[in-house]
Amino acid sequence: MGIGKNIENLAKEKNIRIKHLAEKADVNYGTLVSIVKRDSDGINIHTLTKIAKALEVDISVLGDVDKKNDSVGERIKKARKELGISQKILGELIGVSEVRIGQWERNYRKPKIDVLTKIAQALDVDVSVLSDVSKKDDCVGEKIKKIRKEKGLTQKELGELLGVSDTMIGKWEGNNRKPKIDTLRKIANALQIDFTELMDNNQHEDLSEKTRDLTKKIRQLRVLKKLTQLELAEKAGVSLITIRRCEKEKQNLTIDTLYKIANALEIDLSELIDNKQPETKMIQKNDYINLIEKQVIMIESINNLQGFAEEMEKLQLENYDLRNENELLIQRMNQNRVIEEEAWEPEQ
Repeated sequence: MGIGKNIENLAKEKNIRIKHLAEKADVNYGTLVSIVKRDSDGINIHTLTKIAKALEVDISVLGDVDKKNDSVGERIKKARKELGISQKILGELIGVSEVRIGQWERNYRKPKIDVLTKIAQALDVDVSVLSDVSKKDDCVGEKIKKIRKEKGLTQKELGELLGVSDTMIGKWEGNNRKPKIDTLRKIANALQIDFTELMDNNQHEDLSEKTRDLTKKIRQLRVLKKLTQLELAEKAGVSLITIRRCEKEKQNLTIDTLYKIANALEIDLSELIDNKQPETKMIQKNDYINLIEKQVIMIESINNLQGFAEEMEKLQLENYDLRNENELLIQRMNQNRVIEEEAWEPEQ
C-alpha cells in the first residue's frame, strides 16, 4: 500500500473528505485526487508535509519518507558537496539562480532531463547518478510507451494519429523531449485515455501551483472576449457557479475544467496557465490610438471640405465681380458707340 492509499484511509478514519483535506492542507484538489487515485509514492516532500499536518499525524505515518534521501534533489546535493562547491557556484555553472538550485535540492521542483544533463556535466558525474531510476515508470515517456503498446499501436501509427513523425514519438518515449500539456492532451485522446494519466507528479504539482493564479487571468480574458460569466459558462459547458467561484478565488479548477475554459476563450491550455497576463491594457491603448487616428482623418476631411467650400465661395465672388465688370464694360462700349454715332451724324 502506497502513500496515496494511506492518505485516503487516514482521511476516512478522521471523517475528512478529500476535497476538504485539500483545502485544509492548501493543496490543489486535482493533485490530491491524483495522488490517492494512483496510490503514488512520488510526492513532493513539501506537499506531503502539508497533508500530514492537515491530518494531524507525523509525516512518517503516511509512508516511507526515507525514500526522499534517494531523490534527485538529494543526489544533486550530495554530488555538489562532494565536489566542494556552493549552490551559487553550481547555479553560475549551469546559468540558473542559487534559489533554483535550492528548490531542486529540497525537491520543491524537479529539473527537466536536459537540465539534469547540464547539472551532471557541471558536477562531473554521469547523468544516471542523478536520475531517479526508481521512478522511471512515473515518467511521461514511459507512460506513453506502455499505453501505446497496450493499445497495439506502433510509434509510426501513433505519430500518424497525432500528425507527427515516429521520430518525435521516440523522443517522447525515450524522455529526450517532454510534450507540452496541449500535446499531452492530443496524445491522450489518440490513446483514448484521460490525459491526466500521462502526467508525472511534477507536472501535476506545477500545474496545481499555477491554477491558483489563474482566477484574475480568466476574468481578464473573459472581459477581453466581451463575454459575461453566464456566456463563458455556457460556452465552456460548465456551471455558472464554477465560473463565479473561480473568479472570486473560492475554487481551484480541475485540469479538465481548465481545458474547457481555454477552448471557450479560444486559446491553448498552455497559454491559459502561462504566467503572462493578457495584454488587455495594450489592446485598449491600441484601440484608443486607432480611434484617435480615425478622428484626425475625419477632422482633416472636414477641414478639407471647409477649405473647398471657402474656395468655391471665393470663386463665386470672383465670378460675380467679373460679371459686374463685364456688364460695366459692355455699358461703356455701348455708350461710346452711341456717342460716336451721334458725332458722325451729318448736319441737317
